[in-house]
Amino acid sequence: MCAHYVYDWIHAWLDHDGAPRPTLEQARPAAFQRYFAGAKLFIKKTPAYYAVASLAKGGVLKVFDDQGPLYSDTGVMLRAESGATLVSHMVDDAHQIDVEALSQGRVSVTGPMSRRKHQLSSPSSRSPFAR
Repeated sequence: MCAHYVYDWIHAWLDHDGAPRPTLEQARPAAFQRYFAGAKLFIKKTPAYYAVASLAKGGVLKVFDDQGPLYSDTGVMLRAESGATLVSHMVDDAHQIDVEALSQGRVSVTGPMSRRKHQLSSPSSRSPFAR
């Protein structure tokens, strides 16, 4: 699985100039929040935690502290009466984001549920690597 990273690793090695880099804590202020509108990513850092929310994915949230992961919420998953699985974490431009809440450091997202495909692997499945 690491073969697809080789191109990025080679370019990172070619771009590296040998100069020492500051740690993340040295490079970032103690607390900040920022919304990247094009990516619909909301990032908030406090002295206690670092949180990243993907608003394009209905508010998928990851929270970390100095010790590592604290919390992960990948959204709602429902089983419809028809048997279909519905999820809220698919990238969808229909998600509505409350921009006023963002300015107060809160996140509010509403949007549609998406049908999740759940094709399972099997020995008879056609692999892209099969001849």
